[in-house]
Amino acid sequence: MAAEVPRPRISPGLRRTLRGLVSALTAIAVVLITGAVLASGLLNPAPAPQAVPARQVDIGAGPLTLVCPDAPVSSTGEAGADIDYDAEFSTDTEQSRTRAETVVTQPDGAAAGTATLTELGEAGQDLSAGTDGLVGTLDQTTDAAVLRAEPAEERTPLGAATAVVRAESGDLRGLSAAACLPPSSTQWLVGGMTKLGSSARLLLTNAGQTPVTANVEVWGELGPLESGAQILVPPDESRSLLLETLSLEERLAVRITADGGQIAAAIQDSALSGVVPAGTDVVTTTADPATRINIGPVHVGEAEVTDHPPVLRLVNPSRTQASVSVDLFTESGPIVLPGAQDQVLEPGTVTDVSLAGIDPGALSVQVISEVPVTGSVLRTVVGEAGELDPDEPVRDRAWIAAQPAPERGVLAVPGELADTVAVVLANPLPRAQQVRLTPITRDGTRGEVTTVEVEAGSATVVDPDQVALDEVIALEISGESVLATAMVRAEAPDGPMLSMLNLTPDAAAEQQVQVRLGAS
Repeated sequence: MAAEVPRPRISPGLRRTLRGLVSALTAIAVVLITGAVLASGLLNPAPAPQAVPARQVDIGAGPLTLVCPDAPVSSTGEAGADIDYDAEFSTDTEQSRTRAETVVTQPDGAAAGTATLTELGEAGQDLSAGTDGLVGTLDQTTDAAVLRAEPAEERTPLGAATAVVRAESGDLRGLSAAACLPPSSTQWLVGGMTKLGSSARLLLTNAGQTPVTANVEVWGELGPLESGAQILVPPDESRSLLLETLSLEERLAVRITADGGQIAAAIQDSALSGVVPAGTDVVTTTADPATRINIGPVHVGEAEVTDHPPVLRLVNPSRTQASVSVDLFTESGPIVLPGAQDQVLEPGTVTDVSLAGIDPGALSVQVISEVPVTGSVLRTVVGEAGELDPDEPVRDRAWIAAQPAPERGVLAVPGELADTVAVVLANPLPRAQQVRLTPITRDGTRGEVTTVEVEAGSATVVDPDQVALDEVIALEISGESVLATAMVRAEAPDGPMLSMLNLTPDAAAEQQVQVRLGAS
C-alpha cells in the first residue's frame, strides 16, 4: 500500500491573501468585459427602432344607414316652423315636387340583403328586388328619409340615395339634389350665408334609438362665433335651427358634434335678391379638415365662366394662419390658379376665393395647406327676369363639398325630376388611372362595365355615348383613387336650375380599422 503523501499546510494569513487576490482578479475581469461590451455598443450602435406596420383589422360586415335631409321649406309661417312672417311673403310649397331615390347592391354583383326606405314618422317601405340589386323611391317627401340596408353574405351593402326637390316658382325656386349620408359623431358643413336676404336653416336628424345632443359651432368671415347652440334631437326625429338667429354672416362654416349617439346634418341654403329668387340648395357634410383636400369635379359652361365663375369657400378652424395653394385639375391637365398660391387664411376665418379666369369645361379643385382646412365650391346659374322685377333675373345655386377619393363608390343619377345628368370624373393621382363605370338600371340590373382612362391631374366628362344615363339609377365607380360628381340640371320656364351630387363611398371601407402597437 502506497504511503499517503502529506498535503502542504497553508497558513491562515496566506489563505486570506490568496482569497483577496482571486476576488480582485474577478472584479478586474468583470470591468474589462463590461468595458468591452460598452465599447462594442459605441462602435456598433444598435439599429434605430422601427415602427411596427399598422395591421388592417376587419371588424365585420355591418348595416348601411343613409339619411336624406328634409325637403327645403320657407322659414316663414308654419311651413318652416322657425319664424312667423306676413303670410303674403310665404312660399307656395305645393308648387314643388320631391322624390327620394335609392339603390342597394353588392360589389361584383353579389346578392344584396334586405333594405327599407322610410320617411321619419311613417312605416318603412321594403325596397324592390331586381336582378342584381334593390331599388326604391318615395314621392312628395317632406321629412327626412332613412335608408337601412342589412349585410348579406358577410359583406356590407354598397348603396346610395338622393333627395331631390324641384320648384319652378316661389321663393325657393330651384333644383336641390342632396346625397344622403351616414350619421356621424362629428361633421363639418361649409356653405350658406345669413346676410339680409339669405337664410341658412340647419337640419339635424337622429336616425338612432336614443336621444342625441347636437353641439353647434359656427365660423364666419371674422372668426368663430362666441355663441353656438345645443339642440336635443329625440330618436327617429328631426330638428332645425335658423343660423341667422345666431349671427348675420356673409360666409358660414359649421361643425356639429354629437353626444349620446350620431347625427345627420345639412344646411338648407336659400336667398332672395329683393323679391326675386336667387337660388336654393342643400349643403351636405364636407371632408374633415386636412392639409390636402379635393373638391369636385364640376363642369362649367362658357357663359358661367364669364358672368358667374365658381367660388371656392375655405375655413381655417385652427388658431394659426394657414398658407394655402389652389391647383386645378382640368381637361388638359393640372394648372395653378393664378393669384391663389401662398394665399393666407387668417386663424378661425371663412374665406371665399373666386375661380374667375378658368377655361370652360371640366375641372376639380385641390387645396394644399400648411394647417388643416376644409371647404366647398359654389356654382351659380342665371335665368331670365320676370314680372317681380324686370331688371333682376332669377338665379339658382349649387354647392359641392370636399370629399375623400375612395377606391369604390356609388354615384346616384336622379331621374324623374331632372332633365339632364352629366357625370364628371377627376384623377388626383400623379399617374393615369383606369376608372370602371358599372351602370345600375332602375329595375336593379347591372349593365356592362365601361372603362375610362383619366390622365394624371385631369378631369373629364363621361361621354354619354359610352354610358347611357336615361335608364340608370346609379353608377358603381371604382379605380385607385376616384373623384366623381353628377351634374344635375333642369329647365324651368324662366331659365336653368342646377344641383351637384358627390360620390357615396363604399361603406365597407369603414368596417376596417388600423391597429398600431406602441407605448401609451
